[in-house]
Amino acid sequence: MHVCSPHSSQAKFPLELLAPAGSPAAFYAALYAGADAIYCALGCDFNARRSADNFSDEDFQQACKDAHILGVHVYVPINIEMRTEEIPRVLALVERAYTLGADAFIIQDWGVLFEVRRRFPHIECHISTQSNIHDCRGIAFCRACGAQRVTLSRELSLPELTKLSKEGVDLECFGHGALCFCYSGLCMLSSLNGDRSANRGLCAQPCRLHYRMYDDEGHVYTIKKNDHLLCPKDYCVQDKLQDMAQAGVFSLKIEGRMKSPAYVYAVVRAYRMRMQALLEHRDLSHEEEQTIHNLLQRSFNRGFTHAYLDGTSGNEMMSFDRSNNRGQLVGSVVSSRDLGVFKRPRPDKPGRFRYKPTAEITVLLSCEVHKDDLLELREDGHSDFLTSRVTHDAQAGDTIICQTARPLPQGCPVRMIRSQELMDIADKAARHVLVRRLPVVFSIYAHLNEKFIISAQTADGRAVATLAGDPPQVAKTRALTKEDIIAHVGRVGTSPFEVESFSIDMDEGLGMAFSTLHHLRQQVLEDLQHSLLEPTSQRARTEALRRMRKGLPFTQKPTMDALATELAYGRQKNLLLGMRDSRVHEQLSSQLFYGAVICALVPSVEAAYTAIKAGATRLYATVDTLLYAKHHHQAWPAHHVPIPLLDEVCRERDHVRNDSFVQRDKSCAVGNMSELLLAHQSGAISEIRPCVPVFNTSTIEALARYGASTIWFSPELSLRELIGLSQASPLCTGILVLGRPRTMTTEHCILQAANQCIHNCLKCRLRQRHMWLESERGDKHAFTVDLEGRSRLYSAHPLDATPHIPALMEAGMNMFMVDCTLLSTEQIVQYIHHVQHAVLAGYNHKQPKPRMVGFSAGRLFDEVG
Repeated sequence: MHVCSPHSSQAKFPLELLAPAGSPAAFYAALYAGADAIYCALGCDFNARRSADNFSDEDFQQACKDAHILGVHVYVPINIEMRTEEIPRVLALVERAYTLGADAFIIQDWGVLFEVRRRFPHIECHISTQSNIHDCRGIAFCRACGAQRVTLSRELSLPELTKLSKEGVDLECFGHGALCFCYSGLCMLSSLNGDRSANRGLCAQPCRLHYRMYDDEGHVYTIKKNDHLLCPKDYCVQDKLQDMAQAGVFSLKIEGRMKSPAYVYAVVRAYRMRMQALLEHRDLSHEEEQTIHNLLQRSFNRGFTHAYLDGTSGNEMMSFDRSNNRGQLVGSVVSSRDLGVFKRPRPDKPGRFRYKPTAEITVLLSCEVHKDDLLELREDGHSDFLTSRVTHDAQAGDTIICQTARPLPQGCPVRMIRSQELMDIADKAARHVLVRRLPVVFSIYAHLNEKFIISAQTADGRAVATLAGDPPQVAKTRALTKEDIIAHVGRVGTSPFEVESFSIDMDEGLGMAFSTLHHLRQQVLEDLQHSLLEPTSQRARTEALRRMRKGLPFTQKPTMDALATELAYGRQKNLLLGMRDSRVHEQLSSQLFYGAVICALVPSVEAAYTAIKAGATRLYATVDTLLYAKHHHQAWPAHHVPIPLLDEVCRERDHVRNDSFVQRDKSCAVGNMSELLLAHQSGAISEIRPCVPVFNTSTIEALARYGASTIWFSPELSLRELIGLSQASPLCTGILVLGRPRTMTTEHCILQAANQCIHNCLKCRLRQRHMWLESERGDKHAFTVDLEGRSRLYSAHPLDATPHIPALMEAGMNMFMVDCTLLSTEQIVQYIHHVQHAVLAGYNHKQPKPRMVGFSAGRLFDEVG
């Protein structure tokens, strides 16, 4: 594989190429490969890839300097949900990172965004894809909050991007790398069925595991070799770059802060090569196309798709057969020979031996390979595989011998899963052996008895430095020539610059010492470097922070203790006094049952009557349920028409279904910022669903400013956190206390794995059945599919938080939900009676019934990391 060096042209393709860096080594791999911007975390506490190496202060500051010289921006993700007590540390991190050179911050938590904008109004803020934005209203909300950029959900199509780009906010879209199966920001599968939260940066990726699909009658709809039912292929928009640029996308983001430096180099380089060809309005040569193909295939991948961009989400985007690295197909097994068992001494235990079975595999190559490349040899349909290192370079058509643990049948595919060549390039970039340099243009003015003028200007026009030296004299010996100037001024050495061209205006017959030329060149390049770095220097950033605080209530840099005091629960409560909506009080006053409102999310009119008869005092129903009842002229219980539970996904096409349920002076439960803004503008009474995570009091304040009247807290919160937030909030608060929490919402219909799709969700018979996914460890997840073909996966462990209702009531919480989505008539009655008993116990200061057998306390006593 021939890998050419990064192009030095200063013209840029309309799309910003945004690269990931989970370590300094990956940062310099991205820089050398041609990234326009890089996102990397300072420290390991407050970002969505907390397991990455990330950056120390010293490494981060130096990386920012090296990037800024080249005109490359550095963005810092703080894209997880924050607890109230963490907010002071987050704000301190923002200030520190900005001072060290960060150009912008990628933020998920609305409370963090609110606090950053309040304290640092001139710092650039980008909305994370974790914030679940996918329509024009959602972007308008972000713009109103002061965000300069929005990272959109991966699921959007090109026509949607075209429409969204007209909202006046820069759009950032993922273009390459791993795809989450769930809409980003809505996934709780890792935390509610394990101990690691995706919303806290520690996703365990349970979507990559094996699952079995079956129904209540025991019919199984999947086969063993294609049972990675929640595993998408990787995204790749190489063929869509021009379309995305024309759609108005500003930044193309590569996923991969947990990936190796070699991966980062290869993917960034591949996209830079194609962008450069598009910029030059030329077709790539066959050799260039092959290079790009090799760069992408020889980097970690699960196969590639751009289905979402095309407006589809079927099986074509899924990697059912495997969830690990596919690599590149480079050959097949021709023959194999069993060599028996070899006895080898163990280096760790002298006198002991290891007995290792060995086979010799002959492989016919279809692609070139290099020494120390790692190959995977696997039988089709088998999950176990063998690996072997290549012992020497070889070309397509050659045969090579591989040593493995056992023989393999003829015809087995052989894949390269790690390229030594790419690793070597990334390693050299990390050690600064390979360095990307900034082209400069030198201008020289040399005339007798006039000041010698040397000027250096960056080829992109960002900076210029000019220096005047002593006038040159008539040469006493050999005269100075233009060639001499080019040779000696052009020796830029280890500086971050490279010479693009010279402009020389000089008299003939002049004399000047070469050492003088060297000194002037060195000085003018130092001045040029200072000019490039000064706007983002620590001195300039410190001064910028001082100016930001002028006119704000924060005139001095606050201490951590001062920040903590200011953000304490009592302070937040005082800030929010008066924000309670009187219309909510009027509604709830008639629905109280001994000081609490017993709520039920019902899947049908029949379930609504059952819930009311059992003692529920407030009903909720999804948009699909409400539309079904309306279409079939079904009447809801008198005085108990359900509150609309708007979808957690609100794309442009969803407005037709959702928007009519947002009405003035009527309640609605909103699942994203688009719906919150609509409710606020319409004068509706908005309740915040648990899919909008509220982990801190700053988020409560931010949402209250947009009309939120009630907060339904996330099931990821602990009892300690729920009590603290309820005590602090003047808004009504509630939680799900009985039922299975939703853990995923996906655009891909899980039922399609059964290969029985009729492309008509309304008439799909599988939708009418109770469907389950069973994991390798036996966890059984119910799932449903709505009329839009979206799937919702539910926790394998039903939740029962009723024993803690008395403590929550004492803290001020008064709304308790039973999710009846998956319940039978008998279960609805049983669950609501169980909640009633707990509320009565709380009212009378008595002990409630114990947790129901087989139910979980969720995260109440096990805080997510």
